Amino acid sequence: MTNKLHSKIVKIESVKIFSHHLEISHLVDEASFLTKVFYYDVNLLKLLDQYSNTFLNAIYAHIALSETFKYCSLFPETIDISAISSHLNEKSLEFFKMVLKKGYSQCLYENNRAEYSPNFIFKNLGDKLIPSHKAANFNETIVVGNGGGKDSFLAMKILEASNLNYAFYQWTRSEYGRSQFQLELCDKLLALAKPSEVHKVSVFDDFSESPFIKLYYPHLKGSFTLGIPECIFEALPFMLQHGYHTVCFANEKSSDTGNLFWDKLGSEVNHQWVKSLEAELYFQKFIQQNLLENYHFFSVLKPLYDYRIFQNLSKYPEFVKKSHSCNVDKPWCKKCAKCAYVWLGFLAHFDKKIVDDIFGTNPFDDDDLIFHYKNMLGIEGHRSFECIGNIEECQLFMKKCIAKGLQGKMVNQFLAFIKKDKKEWEGIEEKYNQVYDDHNIPRAIFEKMKEYI
Repeated sequence: MTNKLHSKIVKIESVKIFSHHLEISHLVDEASFLTKVFYYDVNLLKLLDQYSNTFLNAIYAHIALSETFKYCSLFPETIDISAISSHLNEKSLEFFKMVLKKGYSQCLYENNRAEYSPNFIFKNLGDKLIPSHKAANFNETIVVGNGGGKDSFLAMKILEASNLNYAFYQWTRSEYGRSQFQLELCDKLLALAKPSEVHKVSVFDDFSESPFIKLYYPHLKGSFTLGIPECIFEALPFMLQHGYHTVCFANEKSSDTGNLFWDKLGSEVNHQWVKSLEAELYFQKFIQQNLLENYHFFSVLKPLYDYRIFQNLSKYPEFVKKSHSCNVDKPWCKKCAKCAYVWLGFLAHFDKKIVDDIFGTNPFDDDDLIFHYKNMLGIEGHRSFECIGNIEECQLFMKKCIAKGLQGKMVNQFLAFIKKDKKEWEGIEEKYNQVYDDHNIPRAIFEKMKEYI
Protein backbone atom coordinates (compact mmCIF):
# COMPACT_ATOMS: atom_id res chain seq x y z
CA MET A 1 0.00 0.00 0.00
CA THR A 2 1.05 3.59 -0.58
CA ASN A 3 -0.08 6.71 1.25
CA LYS A 4 -3.48 8.01 0.06
CA LEU A 5 -5.78 10.89 0.86
CA HIS A 6 -8.49 8.41 1.88
CA SER A 7 -9.45 4.78 1.32
CA LYS A 8 -11.54 3.77 -1.67
CA ILE A 9 -13.59 1.00 -0.09
CA VAL A 10 -14.28 -0.57 3.29
CA LYS A 11 -15.90 -3.97 3.05
CA ILE A 12 -17.45 -6.21 5.68
CA GLU A 13 -16.03 -9.51 4.51
CA SER A 14 -17.56 -11.94 7.02
CA VAL A 15 -19.13 -12.45 10.43
CA LYS A 16 -18.35 -15.75 12.13
CA ILE A 17 -20.15 -16.98 15.24
CA PHE A 18 -18.45 -19.23 17.79
CA SER A 19 -19.70 -20.42 21.15
CA HIS A 20 -18.15 -17.55 23.11
CA HIS A 21 -17.15 -14.94 20.55
CA LEU A 22 -17.81 -13.25 17.22
CA GLU A 23 -15.21 -12.61 14.54
CA ILE A 24 -15.90 -9.68 12.22
CA SER A 25 -13.59 -9.33 9.24
CA HIS A 26 -13.20 -6.07 7.32
CA LEU A 27 -11.18 -5.13 4.26
CA VAL A 28 -9.79 -1.63 3.80
CA ASP A 29 -8.90 -1.68 0.12
CA GLU A 30 -6.53 -4.70 0.12
CA ALA A 31 -5.66 -4.63 3.85
CA SER A 32 -7.57 -6.95 6.21
CA PHE A 33 -8.59 -6.36 9.82
CA LEU A 34 -10.32 -8.47 12.45
CA THR A 35 -12.55 -7.51 15.36
CA LYS A 36 -13.24 -10.20 17.96
CA VAL A 37 -16.03 -9.76 20.52
CA PHE A 38 -15.73 -12.16 23.48
CA TYR A 39 -18.56 -13.09 25.87
CA TYR A 40 -17.47 -14.46 29.24
CA ASP A 41 -20.83 -15.89 30.32
CA VAL A 42 -22.77 -16.45 27.09
CA ASN A 43 -22.87 -19.46 24.79
CA LEU A 44 -23.88 -17.85 21.52
CA LEU A 45 -24.66 -21.19 19.90
CA LYS A 46 -27.07 -22.16 22.68
CA LEU A 47 -29.04 -18.95 22.17
CA LEU A 48 -30.55 -20.83 19.23
CA ASP A 49 -32.48 -22.88 21.80
CA GLN A 50 -34.43 -19.71 22.73
CA TYR A 51 -34.35 -17.51 19.64
CA SER A 52 -34.61 -17.94 15.89
CA ASN A 53 -31.56 -18.00 13.68
CA THR A 54 -33.02 -15.09 11.69
CA PHE A 55 -33.32 -12.94 14.79
CA LEU A 56 -29.84 -13.75 16.10
CA ASN A 57 -28.27 -13.10 12.72
CA ALA A 58 -29.91 -9.66 12.77
CA ILE A 59 -28.32 -9.01 16.18
CA TYR A 60 -24.88 -10.07 14.96
CA ALA A 61 -25.25 -8.06 11.76
CA HIS A 62 -25.92 -4.90 13.74
CA ILE A 63 -22.90 -5.59 15.94
CA ALA A 64 -20.83 -5.86 12.75
CA LEU A 65 -22.42 -2.68 11.39
CA SER A 66 -21.58 -0.77 14.58
CA GLU A 67 -17.98 -2.02 14.38
CA THR A 68 -17.77 -0.44 10.92
CA PHE A 69 -18.03 3.14 12.20
CA LYS A 70 -14.34 3.22 13.15
CA TYR A 71 -13.27 2.69 9.54
CA CYS A 72 -14.96 5.96 8.61
CA SER A 73 -11.86 7.59 10.13
CA LEU A 74 -10.39 6.81 6.69
CA PHE A 75 -13.27 8.52 4.84
CA PRO A 76 -13.81 5.62 2.42
CA GLU A 77 -15.64 6.46 -0.78
CA THR A 78 -17.67 3.25 -0.53
CA ILE A 79 -18.78 0.90 2.26
CA ASP A 80 -19.73 -2.60 1.14
CA ILE A 81 -22.15 -4.26 3.57
CA SER A 82 -23.28 -7.02 1.20
CA ALA A 83 -22.05 -9.77 3.54
CA ILE A 84 -24.64 -8.80 6.19
CA SER A 85 -27.24 -6.82 4.24
CA SER A 86 -29.77 -9.67 4.13
CA HIS A 87 -29.97 -9.34 7.94
CA LEU A 88 -30.48 -5.56 7.85
CA ASN A 89 -33.20 -3.26 6.54
CA GLU A 90 -33.51 0.29 5.25
CA LYS A 91 -33.75 1.56 8.82
CA SER A 92 -30.36 -0.02 9.57
CA LEU A 93 -28.77 2.01 6.81
CA GLU A 94 -30.54 5.17 7.97
CA PHE A 95 -29.24 4.46 11.48
CA PHE A 96 -25.66 4.23 10.25
CA LYS A 97 -25.92 7.46 8.26
CA MET A 98 -27.54 9.36 11.14
CA VAL A 99 -25.00 8.24 13.74
CA LEU A 100 -22.15 8.88 11.33
CA LYS A 101 -23.25 12.49 10.83
CA LYS A 102 -23.98 13.25 14.48
CA GLY A 103 -21.57 10.99 16.34
CA TYR A 104 -18.67 11.51 13.96
CA SER A 105 -19.01 15.31 13.80
CA GLN A 106 -15.73 15.79 15.66
CA CYS A 107 -13.86 13.60 13.17
CA LEU A 108 -15.48 15.47 10.27
CA TYR A 109 -14.50 18.79 11.85
CA GLU A 110 -10.91 17.87 12.65
CA ASN A 111 -10.38 16.60 9.10
CA ASN A 112 -12.45 19.38 7.46
CA ARG A 113 -14.79 16.90 5.77
CA ALA A 114 -18.25 18.37 6.43
CA GLU A 115 -19.52 17.04 3.11
CA TYR A 116 -18.45 13.44 3.71
CA SER A 117 -21.11 10.86 2.86
CA PRO A 118 -20.01 7.40 1.69
CA ASN A 119 -21.75 5.31 -0.94
CA PHE A 120 -23.09 1.92 0.14
CA ILE A 121 -23.01 -1.40 -1.68
CA PHE A 122 -25.51 -4.02 -0.55
CA LYS A 123 -27.90 -6.71 -1.72
CA ASN A 124 -31.32 -7.81 -0.47
CA LEU A 125 -31.53 -4.80 1.82
CA GLY A 126 -35.07 -3.97 2.85
CA ASP A 127 -36.66 -7.06 1.29
CA LYS A 128 -38.41 -7.66 4.59
CA LEU A 129 -38.61 -6.07 8.01
CA ILE A 130 -36.52 -7.54 10.78
CA PRO A 131 -38.90 -9.26 13.21
CA SER A 132 -38.99 -7.65 16.64
CA HIS A 133 -38.69 -10.02 19.59
CA LYS A 134 -38.98 -9.84 23.34
CA ALA A 135 -36.26 -11.07 25.67
CA ALA A 136 -37.21 -14.50 26.98
CA ASN A 137 -37.38 -15.22 30.74
CA PHE A 138 -38.34 -11.63 31.60
CA ASN A 139 -35.81 -10.26 34.11
CA GLU A 140 -36.48 -6.90 35.78
CA THR A 141 -32.85 -6.45 36.84
CA ILE A 142 -31.34 -3.27 35.37
CA VAL A 143 -28.10 -3.72 33.44
CA VAL A 144 -25.72 -0.91 34.43
CA GLY A 145 -22.61 -0.03 32.46
CA ASN A 146 -19.53 0.01 34.70
CA GLY A 147 -16.73 2.03 33.15
CA GLY A 148 -14.89 2.27 36.45
CA GLY A 149 -15.28 6.04 36.78
CA LYS A 150 -17.14 8.56 38.89
CA ASP A 151 -20.40 8.39 36.94
CA SER A 152 -20.64 4.59 37.09
CA PHE A 153 -20.02 4.72 40.83
CA LEU A 154 -22.68 7.34 41.53
CA ALA A 155 -25.20 5.54 39.31
CA MET A 156 -24.86 2.34 41.30
CA LYS A 157 -25.13 4.23 44.60
CA ILE A 158 -28.36 5.87 43.45
CA LEU A 159 -29.82 2.52 42.37
CA GLU A 160 -28.82 0.90 45.67
CA ALA A 161 -30.39 3.72 47.69
CA SER A 162 -33.54 3.30 45.60
CA ASN A 163 -33.67 -0.47 46.29
CA LEU A 164 -33.40 -1.24 42.58
CA ASN A 165 -31.72 -4.49 41.62
CA TYR A 166 -28.93 -4.10 39.07
CA ALA A 167 -26.24 -6.10 37.29
CA PHE A 168 -22.90 -4.73 36.12
CA TYR A 169 -21.87 -4.68 32.46
CA GLN A 170 -18.11 -4.32 32.01
CA TRP A 171 -17.00 -3.66 28.42
CA THR A 172 -13.37 -3.41 27.38
CA ARG A 173 -11.62 -2.59 24.10
CA SER A 174 -8.04 -3.41 23.24
CA GLU A 175 -7.33 0.13 22.05
CA TYR A 176 -7.64 1.25 25.70
CA GLY A 177 -4.95 -1.16 26.89
CA ARG A 178 -4.70 -4.75 28.07
CA SER A 179 -8.21 -6.14 28.50
CA GLN A 180 -7.54 -7.96 31.75
CA PHE A 181 -6.06 -4.80 33.26
CA GLN A 182 -9.18 -2.83 32.28
CA LEU A 183 -11.39 -5.45 33.91
CA GLU A 184 -9.27 -5.37 37.06
CA LEU A 185 -9.62 -1.59 37.24
CA CYS A 186 -13.41 -1.87 36.87
CA ASP A 187 -13.45 -4.59 39.51
CA LYS A 188 -12.17 -2.08 42.08
CA LEU A 189 -15.61 -0.51 42.20
CA LEU A 190 -17.11 -3.91 42.97
CA ALA A 191 -15.73 -3.63 46.50
CA LEU A 192 -18.05 -0.64 46.93
CA ALA A 193 -21.00 -2.06 44.99
CA LYS A 194 -23.72 -4.69 45.32
CA PRO A 195 -24.57 -5.90 41.81
CA SER A 196 -26.54 -9.12 41.48
CA GLU A 197 -24.40 -10.21 38.52
CA VAL A 198 -21.33 -9.05 36.61
CA HIS A 199 -21.30 -9.52 32.82
CA LYS A 200 -18.12 -8.97 30.84
CA VAL A 201 -17.58 -8.36 27.14
CA SER A 202 -14.11 -7.78 25.68
CA VAL A 203 -13.44 -6.44 22.18
CA PHE A 204 -10.10 -7.07 20.48
CA ASP A 205 -9.66 -4.81 17.48
CA ASP A 206 -6.48 -4.86 15.40
CA PHE A 207 -7.45 -1.73 13.43
CA SER A 208 -7.90 0.85 16.18
CA GLU A 209 -4.89 -0.28 18.20
CA SER A 210 -2.57 -0.51 15.18
CA PRO A 211 -0.41 2.26 13.59
CA PHE A 212 -2.26 1.75 10.28
CA ILE A 213 -3.64 5.28 10.02
CA LYS A 214 -0.40 6.88 11.19
CA LEU A 215 1.63 4.98 8.59
CA TYR A 216 -0.67 5.06 5.57
CA TYR A 217 -2.85 8.11 6.24
CA PRO A 218 -0.61 10.40 8.34
CA HIS A 219 -2.65 13.49 7.41
CA LEU A 220 -5.79 12.08 9.07
CA LYS A 221 -6.71 12.02 12.73
CA GLY A 222 -6.52 8.58 14.35
CA SER A 223 -9.26 5.96 14.44
CA PHE A 224 -12.36 7.12 16.26
CA THR A 225 -14.42 4.50 18.08
CA LEU A 226 -17.80 5.91 19.05
CA GLY A 227 -18.26 3.61 22.05
CA ILE A 228 -21.96 3.74 22.86
CA PRO A 229 -23.42 2.18 19.66
CA GLU A 230 -20.91 -0.67 19.74
CA CYS A 231 -21.43 -1.14 23.47
CA ILE A 232 -25.23 -1.36 23.41
CA PHE A 233 -25.41 -3.73 20.43
CA GLU A 234 -22.71 -5.95 21.93
CA ALA A 235 -24.70 -6.16 25.16
CA LEU A 236 -27.71 -7.73 23.41
CA PRO A 237 -26.47 -11.37 23.40
CA PHE A 238 -26.02 -11.57 27.17
CA MET A 239 -29.23 -9.59 27.70
CA LEU A 240 -31.06 -12.19 25.60
CA GLN A 241 -29.54 -15.09 27.51
CA HIS A 242 -30.46 -13.67 30.91
CA GLY A 243 -33.80 -12.14 29.96
CA TYR A 244 -32.78 -8.53 30.60
CA HIS A 245 -34.67 -5.81 28.78
CA THR A 246 -33.41 -2.64 30.47
CA VAL A 247 -29.90 -1.22 30.20
CA CYS A 248 -28.77 2.05 31.71
CA PHE A 249 -25.59 4.06 31.54
CA ALA A 250 -24.46 7.05 33.59
CA ASN A 251 -24.41 9.76 30.94
CA GLU A 252 -24.98 13.21 32.39
CA LYS A 253 -26.82 16.28 31.11
CA SER A 254 -23.52 18.02 30.31
CA SER A 255 -23.14 15.69 27.32
CA ASP A 256 -26.18 17.30 25.68
CA THR A 257 -24.13 20.46 25.00
CA GLY A 258 -21.87 20.61 21.95
CA ASN A 259 -18.27 21.81 21.82
CA LEU A 260 -18.76 24.38 19.06
CA PHE A 261 -20.98 25.32 16.13
CA TRP A 262 -19.50 24.53 12.71
CA ASP A 263 -20.92 26.61 9.88
CA LYS A 264 -19.84 24.11 7.21
CA LEU A 265 -21.84 21.36 8.89
CA GLY A 266 -24.68 23.68 9.81
CA SER A 267 -24.89 22.19 13.30
CA GLU A 268 -23.02 21.65 16.53
CA VAL A 269 -19.93 19.51 16.81
CA ASN A 270 -20.42 17.43 19.95
CA HIS A 271 -17.73 15.00 21.05
CA GLN A 272 -20.28 13.44 23.40
CA TRP A 273 -23.27 13.22 21.05
CA VAL A 274 -23.53 9.44 21.49
CA LYS A 275 -24.09 10.14 25.22
CA SER A 276 -26.73 12.81 24.63
CA LEU A 277 -30.45 12.48 25.32
CA GLU A 278 -31.10 12.82 21.59
CA ALA A 279 -28.88 9.82 20.90
CA GLU A 280 -30.32 7.85 23.81
CA LEU A 281 -33.86 8.22 22.49
CA TYR A 282 -32.74 7.44 18.95
CA PHE A 283 -30.86 4.27 19.95
CA GLN A 284 -33.78 3.02 22.05
CA LYS A 285 -36.33 3.66 19.30
CA PHE A 286 -34.22 1.90 16.68
CA ILE A 287 -33.70 -1.23 18.78
CA GLN A 288 -37.35 -1.34 19.88
CA GLN A 289 -38.65 -1.07 16.32
CA ASN A 290 -36.15 -3.38 14.64
CA LEU A 291 -34.71 -5.86 17.13
CA LEU A 292 -36.08 -6.07 20.68
CA GLU A 293 -39.48 -4.51 21.25
CA ASN A 294 -39.37 -4.47 25.08
CA TYR A 295 -35.90 -2.86 25.15
CA HIS A 296 -35.33 0.20 27.34
CA PHE A 297 -32.23 2.39 27.39
CA PHE A 298 -31.72 5.33 29.71
CA SER A 299 -29.10 7.13 31.79
CA VAL A 300 -29.43 7.39 35.56
CA LEU A 301 -27.58 10.71 35.65
CA LYS A 302 -29.23 12.37 32.65
CA PRO A 303 -31.26 14.76 34.90
CA LEU A 304 -27.98 16.11 36.35
CA TYR A 305 -25.14 18.28 35.19
CA ASP A 306 -21.64 17.24 36.20
CA TYR A 307 -21.56 20.03 38.76
CA ARG A 308 -24.24 18.32 40.85
CA ILE A 309 -22.71 14.90 40.18
CA PHE A 310 -19.42 15.95 41.76
CA GLN A 311 -21.29 17.41 44.73
CA ASN A 312 -23.09 14.10 45.26
CA LEU A 313 -19.79 12.23 44.91
CA SER A 314 -18.19 14.31 47.66
CA LYS A 315 -20.06 12.12 50.17
CA TYR A 316 -17.95 9.12 49.10
CA PRO A 317 -14.24 9.94 49.50
CA GLU A 318 -13.46 6.22 49.64
CA PHE A 319 -14.32 5.88 45.96
CA VAL A 320 -11.62 8.25 44.65
CA LYS A 321 -8.66 5.88 44.86
CA LYS A 322 -10.68 3.08 43.25
CA SER A 323 -11.78 5.07 40.20
CA HIS A 324 -10.24 5.71 36.79
CA SER A 325 -11.31 7.80 33.81
CA CYS A 326 -8.40 8.15 31.40
CA ASN A 327 -8.79 6.85 27.84
CA VAL A 328 -5.11 7.27 26.97
CA ASP A 329 -3.18 5.32 29.62
CA LYS A 330 -5.38 3.86 32.33
CA PRO A 331 -5.87 4.54 35.17
CA TRP A 332 -4.46 8.07 34.74
CA CYS A 333 -2.00 9.47 32.18
CA LYS A 334 -2.15 12.86 33.97
CA LYS A 335 -1.60 14.69 30.66
CA CYS A 336 -4.89 14.49 28.70
CA ALA A 337 -7.96 16.72 28.87
CA LYS A 338 -9.99 14.02 30.67
CA CYS A 339 -7.38 13.62 33.41
CA ALA A 340 -7.09 17.41 33.74
CA TYR A 341 -10.86 17.72 34.14
CA VAL A 342 -11.39 14.95 36.68
CA TRP A 343 -8.34 16.19 38.59
CA LEU A 344 -9.92 19.66 38.74
CA GLY A 345 -13.23 18.22 39.93
CA PHE A 346 -11.58 16.04 42.57
CA LEU A 347 -9.54 18.97 43.95
CA ALA A 348 -12.69 21.08 44.12
CA HIS A 349 -14.65 18.48 46.09
CA PHE A 350 -12.28 16.25 48.05
CA ASP A 351 -9.48 16.71 50.55
CA LYS A 352 -6.29 17.65 48.71
CA LYS A 353 -4.32 14.82 50.34
CA ILE A 354 -6.71 12.19 48.93
CA VAL A 355 -6.22 13.62 45.44
CA ASP A 356 -2.46 14.09 45.82
CA ASP A 357 -2.09 10.45 46.83
CA ILE A 358 -3.30 9.55 43.32
CA PHE A 359 -1.92 12.30 41.10
CA GLY A 360 1.09 13.44 43.13
CA THR A 361 1.60 16.93 41.65
CA ASN A 362 -0.12 20.28 41.19
CA PRO A 363 -1.98 20.27 37.86
CA PHE A 364 -2.25 24.05 37.87
CA ASP A 365 1.54 24.32 37.48
CA ASP A 366 1.82 21.66 34.77
CA ASP A 367 2.66 23.32 31.45
CA ASP A 368 1.31 20.28 29.57
CA LEU A 369 -2.13 20.83 31.09
CA ILE A 370 -2.35 24.61 30.62
CA PHE A 371 -3.72 24.22 27.08
CA HIS A 372 -6.51 21.89 28.26
CA TYR A 373 -7.43 24.14 31.18
CA LYS A 374 -7.57 27.24 28.98
CA ASN A 375 -10.01 25.44 26.68
CA MET A 376 -12.27 23.98 29.36
CA LEU A 377 -12.29 27.24 31.35
CA GLY A 378 -13.29 29.28 28.28
CA ILE A 379 -10.12 31.37 28.22
CA GLU A 380 -9.29 30.39 24.65
CA GLY A 381 -10.28 27.94 21.92
CA HIS A 382 -13.35 25.79 22.53
CA ARG A 383 -14.47 23.26 25.11
CA SER A 384 -12.07 20.32 24.93
CA PHE A 385 -13.02 17.33 22.77
CA GLU A 386 -13.48 15.02 25.73
CA CYS A 387 -16.23 13.73 28.01
CA ILE A 388 -16.13 16.68 30.39
CA GLY A 389 -18.50 19.23 31.88
CA ASN A 390 -19.49 22.54 30.34
CA ILE A 391 -17.20 25.58 30.48
CA GLU A 392 -19.21 27.25 33.26
CA GLU A 393 -19.09 24.05 35.32
CA CYS A 394 -15.30 24.01 35.00
CA GLN A 395 -15.22 27.65 36.06
CA LEU A 396 -17.29 26.83 39.14
CA PHE A 397 -14.87 24.02 40.00
CA MET A 398 -11.90 26.36 39.68
CA LYS A 399 -13.62 28.90 41.93
CA LYS A 400 -14.05 26.15 44.54
CA CYS A 401 -10.34 25.33 44.28
CA ILE A 402 -9.46 29.00 44.77
CA ALA A 403 -11.77 29.19 47.79
CA LYS A 404 -9.83 26.25 49.27
CA GLY A 405 -6.58 28.18 48.86
CA LEU A 406 -5.14 26.15 45.97
CA GLN A 407 -2.56 27.96 43.88
CA GLY A 408 -0.70 27.70 40.58
CA LYS A 409 -0.02 29.37 37.25
CA MET A 410 -3.41 28.31 35.89
CA VAL A 411 -5.16 29.74 38.94
CA ASN A 412 -3.52 33.11 38.31
CA GLN A 413 -4.55 33.08 34.64
CA PHE A 414 -8.13 32.20 35.57
CA LEU A 415 -8.33 35.00 38.15
CA ALA A 416 -7.12 37.51 35.56
CA PHE A 417 -9.67 36.17 33.06
CA ILE A 418 -12.76 36.34 35.27
CA LYS A 419 -11.96 39.92 36.27
CA LYS A 420 -12.75 40.85 32.66
CA ASP A 421 -15.72 38.48 32.34
CA LYS A 422 -18.20 39.54 35.01
CA LYS A 423 -20.78 36.84 35.71
CA GLU A 424 -23.67 36.23 38.08
CA TRP A 425 -22.13 33.21 39.73
CA GLU A 426 -25.11 32.46 41.99
CA GLY A 427 -27.41 32.12 39.00
CA ILE A 428 -24.89 29.96 37.16
CA GLU A 429 -24.47 27.68 40.15
CA GLU A 430 -28.24 27.36 40.51
CA LYS A 431 -28.53 26.32 36.85
CA TYR A 432 -26.03 23.50 37.20
CA ASN A 433 -27.25 22.29 40.59
CA GLN A 434 -30.82 21.40 39.56
CA VAL A 435 -32.54 18.10 38.82
CA TYR A 436 -33.99 18.40 35.31
CA ASP A 437 -37.08 16.75 33.86
CA ASP A 438 -35.73 16.03 30.37
CA HIS A 439 -34.58 12.42 30.58
CA ASN A 440 -35.64 8.95 29.46
CA ILE A 441 -35.79 7.25 32.85
CA PRO A 442 -38.97 5.12 33.12
CA ARG A 443 -41.45 6.80 35.44
CA ALA A 444 -41.61 3.93 37.95
CA ILE A 445 -37.82 3.87 38.26
CA PHE A 446 -37.49 7.65 38.52
CA GLU A 447 -40.10 7.83 41.29
CA LYS A 448 -37.96 5.47 43.37
CA MET A 449 -34.67 7.28 42.77
CA LYS A 450 -35.56 10.98 42.51
CA GLU A 451 -34.92 11.77 46.18
CA TYR A 452 -31.40 10.34 45.92
CA ILE A 453 -30.17 12.41 42.99
